[in-house]
Amino acid sequence: MFEPDQYELLDFGEGRRLERFGPLILNRPCPAVEGTRKNDPALWNEIDAVFVPDSRDNYARDDDVRDNDARDRRTGTGHARGCWKSVLTDPPSRWMIGANMPTVPPFPLVFELKLTPFGHVGLFPEHALDWIKIGALLAAHPGARVLNLFAYTGGGTLAAA
Repeated sequence: MFEPDQYELLDFGEGRRLERFGPLILNRPCPAVEGTRKNDPALWNEIDAVFVPDSRDNYARDDDVRDNDARDRRTGTGHARGCWKSVLTDPPSRWMIGANMPTVPPFPLVFELKLTPFGHVGLFPEHALDWIKIGALLAAHPGARVLNLFAYTGGGTLAAA
């Protein structure tokens, strides 16, 4: 679905994952790989940005939540707030990557990404297999209608289009 120049999981370990999203190589948290070792430690020197969780108390109080950006503080969702440290002199505030739904003909998907204050980029590539299943299910049922109540990135909705 994703070409390697658009998305690639390069390595993971020690509670982190190293991923390529388009032109950027990002080092960000991944609690699922806590306790595992990195496969290629030298590869981790090639990063464009690293997400560093805030060392302060990450739990927001109601009076801390004043706008949309403030909602990104650690709340009941379990997302730790932090910041991205870039090695680029001028990192992009937003950038695009593409993917192709494996349909006949292929259906292109385009995502606008940005570095968020809780370590996300606006896309979960691990959901791509679900998008493929959605596309196949809808192809088998022409005229089906979909209401996506679990939209976060919009990938599932785009796959259903």
